[in-house]
Amino acid sequence: MLMKNWLSSLPIKPERKKYLEKLGIDRDVAQDYVDACEIRFNDAVSALQTAIEDLDAKRAWFKSETERRNSEIALLEECITIFKEKVDSMKGYLRERIEDYQPDQVFDKTSLRGVEF
Repeated sequence: MLMKNWLSSLPIKPERKKYLEKLGIDRDVAQDYVDACEIRFNDAVSALQTAIEDLDAKRAWFKSETERRNSEIALLEECITIFKEKVDSMKGYLRERIEDYQPDQVFDKTSLRGVEF
């Protein structure tokens, strides 16, 4: 404030007037630059926020897909276990059928009725 009063009290010379006009133009240009930087900054913050939200969405999707895949793997392992148990239980039955068929080439003792697969 004191500086403004002092500057206004000085006599207006052409050099001083040119210098003040130049300072005024420089101040306007600097303010425009600051405004443009603020706009770019806000755009960058907005883009960063969008990227963070996208990352969070992808992270949640990846987690849900991993859980789904793990449950499918568990179900497949259970199916494989059941299949192995069925195959193991069939071994004796098939061996008995082969032994029944070999001597006379007729299935006498074994039949498919009543057998649970």
